Amino acid sequence: MTDQQPISWRPTSREWTEGTTMAVQLVSTLVLGPWGPPVAFLAQYLFTRRELLFDSYGGPAQAVNASGQAVSLPALRATPTTRQGVLSLNASLTDSARRQGLRTGDPVGLVVTNHTPAAGGIPGGRLVVPARIGERVDVTVPHGTYSLGAFAGQRAVLFARPDPFTAGTGHTAVLGGRRLELGLPLAARPAALQLARPIAPVAATRPVVHRPAAVRVTHCHLCSATYSGYEAQQAHIRNAHSRECWACGYTELHCDCLVGSLRRYWNGGT
Repeated sequence: MTDQQPISWRPTSREWTEGTTMAVQLVSTLVLGPWGPPVAFLAQYLFTRRELLFDSYGGPAQAVNASGQAVSLPALRATPTTRQGVLSLNASLTDSARRQGLRTGDPVGLVVTNHTPAAGGIPGGRLVVPARIGERVDVTVPHGTYSLGAFAGQRAVLFARPDPFTAGTGHTAVLGGRRLELGLPLAARPAALQLARPIAPVAATRPVVHRPAAVRVTHCHLCSATYSGYEAQQAHIRNAHSRECWACGYTELHCDCLVGSLRRYWNGGT
């Protein structure tokens, strides 16, 4: 005697699948016309093999790199070998920092330097985190020893000066647990204190004006032109007296024919 399942009006899984397939084919036929049934079949084919495309979390099951080689996604999703924790940093103001004009909310740069670098840690061993004074910032880093620095400046002069930071502080911490909260009290920098001192006025002196020496004016011996200096003389000779005479073929500086003499006389020369 065999066991039989009780008959129910509730659709079975097979009936649900057939009904869904029929509905998809009907809708695809109304939308795509004769291309509806092939598209519906392709959609059903991919849906039944969705486990080959996606994992249980909805992520891709397989991937390839730019060269077409398969990439192991579980290896990429593997947890890091080094243990990590959170550095919770909060930069606060002191009286000396307030005298420099700093207020809560002004920008501050947090510098985190790792002294025990490990695989998967901070690239280059150093991390710069922008923050604001009075706001707590959480930084996730591997366990180890860190040097922490904070440099703050006024918001109005942040990009107007080569060194806008007027207050700073430093601290060393060892991260070995899940979370480490640290306060970074900002104090005025020595350089800022020196710049804040009044500068004694310097007595103004009368500037010394060096006047150029007088240049001698010379007349050209071939014409009535005047020039000042040797360079001007050479330029005048090249431009005005380097032409060739059409009668003898020499230049005006070496022409001794009648035509050249008449030309020099006409121009005021000898």
